[in-house]
Amino acid sequence: MIVDAPRSSVERGKLSPYVLVRHKMCGLKLLPIPLKSGEQVLPVFSSAEAAQRFLPSAALGESWCVRECSAGEMVSLLFGLCANVKRVLLNPLPEPLTARDWLTSPVYR
Repeated sequence: MIVDAPRSSVERGKLSPYVLVRHKMCGLKLLPIPLKSGEQVLPVFSSAEAAQRFLPSAALGESWCVRECSAGEMVSLLFGLCANVKRVLLNPLPEPLTARDWLTSPVYR
């Protein structure tokens, strides 16, 4: 019997956002990133691979991981856990953002 392997969100015909999270006793913590301007943005990735490439550059430690979100879950996270974050940064480069603000283009959520 042949069993189909789980397909990625791209293969299923939809793109799911990916975020960086840490599990805490009180629930999830999402990773906001401070820009040189002092503003905090939420990095959101279009693939798990892009998020994985970003993790080492942020020097966060081992407790952070990549999490796929549904569109509804992403809305809940933005209006719940990240209500104080006004903009998201789509697919940030795996470099320190505070030194490269001019390379970033955060968008209002």
